[in-house]
Amino acid sequence: MIKLKDILEKMGVGDEYYGTARIKNGNQAQLYRNTEADKHSIGKKYKIKKNDYYLIVKGKGANYVVDTGTHILKKAGKWSQGYIQRKVGGTGKERFS
Repeated sequence: MIKLKDILEKMGVGDEYYGTARIKNGNQAQLYRNTEADKHSIGKKYKIKKNDYYLIVKGKGANYVVDTGTHILKKAGKWSQGYIQRKVGGTGKERFS
């Protein structure tokens, strides 16, 4: 887990955005795919493997990046739902839109 305190650039520059899940406690979880397109890529900056998905959790007291560890979108989405349920206080039924 990587804290986002030092990230000043726009989120997702150089990476592919796949959607945001809103959680009932006010947090947001955003799913991205690391493309390593340029130096502003968040995934490249934090050494997430090329074409792997990562989750950015933003909200009150929760700002961090989590690597899903997979390059398969369906698997990354399912893993993210479980992560949201376990760690961020969601129901596990959140969808990225």
